Amino acid sequence: MLCDEVKLEKKRERERLWRENNRDRVRASQEKWRLNNLEEDRANKRRHARKAYWDNPEKARAYGRAQGRRLHLKRKYGICEVDVQWLLLQQGGRCAVCQTGDFKPNVDHCHVSGRVRGVVCIRCNTLVGYLETTPPAVLCAATEYIKSCQN
Repeated sequence: MLCDEVKLEKKRERERLWRENNRDRVRASQEKWRLNNLEEDRANKRRHARKAYWDNPEKARAYGRAQGRRLHLKRKYGICEVDVQWLLLQQGGRCAVCQTGDFKPNVDHCHVSGRVRGVVCIRCNTLVGYLETTPPAVLCAATEYIKSCQN
């Protein structure tokens, strides 16, 4: 029995060394298998992701949130988290509109050109979005309404 285990261990070591020395061939073989077995490959990836999630759900959720934000910033604004931090640093760590220092950064952008204007708090981001799309006559009427209610 012991002899069989030693032989098996030696065989595994030879196979490991062969894979190490023939990485290109191994990769090509794996890619060929993936292309011929797309459904099984997808099922394996789903199974692995599910297992990784249940092994450490908090870590998986945190990774998913960070990954989601990264993809959102790249897809919608063409920037990354480092760019957001740089903009925030340029603004002195404060909202570009109300100058609040303690806030979750929201990227403000022009809805017409898509150009990023700065980093603002959620309230100012909502406000700027409304101001940008509201006709001037409505803004004047809203200002007059607020003034009349203050008296």
